[in-house]
Amino acid sequence: MMSALEQKTGYTHFLRNQPVYLLSSILAGAISFLILPIYTRFLSPEDFGLWSLFSIAAQVFAVFLTCGLDSVAIKHWHLAQDIEARQKVVSQSLSLALVLGAIGSGLGILVFWLGHDIWVGRVHGGLIIVGTFIAALQSMLNVGMGVIRAQNRPFAFGCLSFTRVAVQLSVSGTAALRGHLNLQVAAWAWLAGEATALVILLAFLRPRALFARSFANEALQYGLPMVIAGFGNFVLFGADRYFLAGFRGLREVAVYAVAYKVATILEVAVVRPFAIGWAAGRFQVGSGDEGSAGYVRALALFLVPSVIMFAVVCCLRREIIALVAPAGYEKAAFLIPILLGAYFFLGLSYPLNVGVMFRDRPTPVAAATWVAVLLNTVGNIALIPSWGATGAALSTLVGYGILCLILWRSSLVTHPIDYPAVRFGVFTVMGCGLGVIASRFGTGTADIGAVGRVILVVALVTGLAHQLGLLGMATGSRRTRDLVGV
Repeated sequence: MMSALEQKTGYTHFLRNQPVYLLSSILAGAISFLILPIYTRFLSPEDFGLWSLFSIAAQVFAVFLTCGLDSVAIKHWHLAQDIEARQKVVSQSLSLALVLGAIGSGLGILVFWLGHDIWVGRVHGGLIIVGTFIAALQSMLNVGMGVIRAQNRPFAFGCLSFTRVAVQLSVSGTAALRGHLNLQVAAWAWLAGEATALVILLAFLRPRALFARSFANEALQYGLPMVIAGFGNFVLFGADRYFLAGFRGLREVAVYAVAYKVATILEVAVVRPFAIGWAAGRFQVGSGDEGSAGYVRALALFLVPSVIMFAVVCCLRREIIALVAPAGYEKAAFLIPILLGAYFFLGLSYPLNVGVMFRDRPTPVAAATWVAVLLNTVGNIALIPSWGATGAALSTLVGYGILCLILWRSSLVTHPIDYPAVRFGVFTVMGCGLGVIASRFGTGTADIGAVGRVILVVALVTGLAHQLGLLGMATGSRRTRDLVGV
């Protein structure tokens, strides 16, 4: 049950943990970003393109194995009445995740054994079986970290996030220094990071073996739409690279993957920490004295840092590519603004889908995702043969934009919220536009001119947010909130 204090200050309670989630996401993302120049320099473009495809496949399989149990665990944790009931939710969720992970690993071994003659040479033999183990560990981590978020333990969450990528970086970096880095070693480094984090997670939660058929049935019924939506999200995220591999080859995939990785700066710095806090706090935000105004403030909290980060990364896109990739990857700089727009729409869909998530079954999430997937797929088939990576990026942008629009409209049916759309829209267009314009003056060299451009862009976008009242909405400035009526 929510405490009286939490009921009175739902948005404040949500806001309080955001800095910790932000810090943990940035630290984990920074380490993950350090892996990029290692792989681009020690793997050939073809191998790096294949690594991108392998990573997507493992993550898609993990979505299936998770079966939406992370969302189920968070929901049941908040519905539980006491500590004992909540610990029961932890044990049941992780036990079910273990069963599903074991089944998934078995299927992976079976697929590898049956198709050994097909896979060997294409994906370097045992890479598939390692990928299935990675997916199984990820599924259990997803559920456990969902519980950690529900428990409002951001420091524990940060420790786990940091550990996953730190172990991967240390193993990959050591192999690179010794001249032994290849696809198999990279895969084992990823597996080592997931396994280490899972051991720490189990030490945090101390679950016991507890499998209940009734809980499993209820969890799978609620989670099925989330599985469908999650798979659709990964199709949106990764299908473009498979189309690129088929139409244009692995070198084009490698260039596109570098651009996508740079665009994840927005996801790491803003979208992911917001989404992590939002998953656990969206049921609380509107429960305080402010009511639905809390959701307006949450949207402003997402928009301000998102637009600032969009502008900064756009401004430095040429310098970043020169830093993280060798010659031959320059085209990635052109793709970055398009992919940043796609990540922006993905992040925007979280605060706008609140009405959908209050339903008994969040079916519109799956429906919206698959409409977006259909349009994205049509775009990939139509554009990639002629436009290559640019066509893939544009298709991804359209897909996430449609997803965001449908979720927003579906949410308003269940939970009408009066957003100041004009003010938000003006800030978004002008702020992102400043970043794109500033990038035209980039030289590809990290010098004092680049620093000056970034400072100017941040100052202009922040000043715009202040003038339009968005800073006050997000941070709780009473004077500004009175001016804008929130």
